[in-house]
Amino acid sequence: MKKKLMTVLTVAASLLCMSACSVSGDAVASLNPDKYITQIGDYNGLTLEAALREVTDEMVENRIQSNLANSMEDVEVTGRALKSGDIANINYEGKIDGVKFDGGSNMGEPGYDLEIGSGAFIPGFEEGLIGMNAGETRDITVTFPEQYPAEQLAGKDAVFTVVLNSIKEKKIPELTDEYVAGLGIENVNTIDGLKTYMRQQLEIEAQNDYETQLNNSAMQKMIEICDFTDEIPEDRYKYYYDNVINMDSQYAAQFGVDLDTFVTGYYGFENTDAYYKHVEDSAMQAVQIDLASGMILKNAGEKVTDKMVEEDIAANLENYGVSTVEEFKENYNIDEYKSYLINRKALEIIKENAKIVAPAQATDTVSE
Repeated sequence: MKKKLMTVLTVAASLLCMSACSVSGDAVASLNPDKYITQIGDYNGLTLEAALREVTDEMVENRIQSNLANSMEDVEVTGRALKSGDIANINYEGKIDGVKFDGGSNMGEPGYDLEIGSGAFIPGFEEGLIGMNAGETRDITVTFPEQYPAEQLAGKDAVFTVVLNSIKEKKIPELTDEYVAGLGIENVNTIDGLKTYMRQQLEIEAQNDYETQLNNSAMQKMIEICDFTDEIPEDRYKYYYDNVINMDSQYAAQFGVDLDTFVTGYYGFENTDAYYKHVEDSAMQAVQIDLASGMILKNAGEKVTDKMVEEDIAANLENYGVSTVEEFKENYNIDEYKSYLINRKALEIIKENAKIVAPAQATDTVSE
């Protein structure tokens, strides 16, 4: 994941930050755009960049093969020795100077599945198993790394007595009508049916990507045609800034690292200063989109009413996992939903009369 992806997500956050538990801030409907925008240019006939990706037979085939690879099964094999890439089901007992040590044995327990070549065990252990046959017992001599976490074992030579219970290999399922029928996709029971279904899914993805490109281009144009004052709605800015920081902090916690480690290792920022600067810029961009949206609706003489908000929620209850508008209000920030509709309506106004051209150089808006 690159910083470009975070940019897209952060800007998109201006369209929908509705979690009831998120940081609060002045919603778009309560902002006075005249206070922060001195002039707005003509938003009719803007040139927007977006390209609809063509779905080819090759893409369909690649998607099917990728799904098959992700469905690989472990199949027991007989009649040959263990090789790299196999899964060895083993029991083992380790000794140092002839004495067993804590954590070095699983004898008497269910066998352990070890993929040969995974590097899950200390250097030399997996390599020492290669060539064994199911039912064979072998002693393997290895040396624990000097930096091994258990200090009492670091740098020590050990002998592991290993019993190879069975050998399994990863096998990609054969593409058959029977396999397709077992996928549980409604009304898809044949290979041809699966190809049709996959093409439809890829076309949906391509259309969604096209809409994302179009919206991102429209949002950028919204900012470009406005002259903003130096003053900004601080609460709204803080709302976006804190939401991104809180979101990334939660992601970092899921990975078991602190935020600084996460943003440099996962997002690829050179340092944390670059990350925080990016969040600041993105939060400012989101605020400017809010203000521009409000100004466009005002100039167009259009409003988003409470009735429109409730009707839109009612039409999309399934998307939010709720059954009633009241339940939605209990779980989400209704003011932010109104903000979302204001942004969406402004984008519709811009796109309605826009000229759409392909980007000069196609870029992947999802990942690299």
